Amino acid sequence: MSVHREHVTQSYHFNLGFVGNVHPEAYVKTPLGKFPLRAHDASSRAAARLSNRAVAAMPEDKLDRLTHFADVQIPLDAPFLMRLHTPQGEGTSLPELYGVKVAIPPAALREVRSTDLEMLTRHAPAHLAVFGIAMPQREALSDLQWLDFMADADLVSDLPTDTACGIAFSHPNMCSTDSNHASIILDRYIARSKYASQFASEIAQLGIASEGRNGFALIQPSTLPGTSQAPTWNEGYAQFGKDPSSSIYIYSLNPAFTGTPTLPGSPGTPPTQQAGARMICSSLGGVTNDLRLKDSHWSVNQAHQTQSFDPGVTNKGLVDNKRLVRKPLSAAVAEATDAGG
Repeated sequence: MSVHREHVTQSYHFNLGFVGNVHPEAYVKTPLGKFPLRAHDASSRAAARLSNRAVAAMPEDKLDRLTHFADVQIPLDAPFLMRLHTPQGEGTSLPELYGVKVAIPPAALREVRSTDLEMLTRHAPAHLAVFGIAMPQREALSDLQWLDFMADADLVSDLPTDTACGIAFSHPNMCSTDSNHASIILDRYIARSKYASQFASEIAQLGIASEGRNGFALIQPSTLPGTSQAPTWNEGYAQFGKDPSSSIYIYSLNPAFTGTPTLPGSPGTPPTQQAGARMICSSLGGVTNDLRLKDSHWSVNQAHQTQSFDPGVTNKGLVDNKRLVRKPLSAAVAEATDAGG
């Protein structure tokens, strides 16, 4: 556990209703350590109403959707992926994974939001609807009050929705370790995607990542790119208790979301659930049209500039997509694009 990184401790409230029986020793993992998940009860929910504006705005009949909470140390220097796990069982390859949540340093997220209030106050992030929380009307609150409300709403997590957002944010054309860029991408485009709720529902239906289970992610041996060959641990890892002859296990997304690649003697298959690919496509469309992300997540194709310097931007301020330099999309995203998603 790092003791030198500047951090803040925040109280997160989670909806883990889709999990079923939550392990009594389940925990939240961050770069600063592991923090125990505790079950909510009437008393702790009442206390949360007093300290969190978003919880206070939750209808009484939705309060029981807050099933667990945790006091978590958050590093303030960069975004990271918060993970919710069970303890690793004896003889298991990896601990069960309930889901993930992208956490962004609060000050950076607040600063970026303050420059985009006109848009953000018109569209609610997807997780608020799960808890029946209404987006405050712009005229009902001052800008500072609205920012305070959303900072508290960030601490209320519907884990399937946050997992959907985390998967989308992990796309190579959208992920960022820059707190300001991550705030723009996650808060404006991913969390407010019209496909977020559908993707979250698909994740919840598949369930957690557990060994031998067909959950939203699978625990399985890693393979070398383009092959079915499984690498093993380097002998240097023996000092850490790793058997050099054993496979290296990873969490990988369910092929229902990604499809399967074509391998020698094994034709690939397309994804059967498209909401995640559509969510990524719609979010990418926004990211590659946002001038704040120029030269970080998109750039103007120099080959298409005129002698008088054509910046590739229309007179309405939106980037002309034909002039963008883009990395190839994944097969799943490309398929959704072809389907008009």
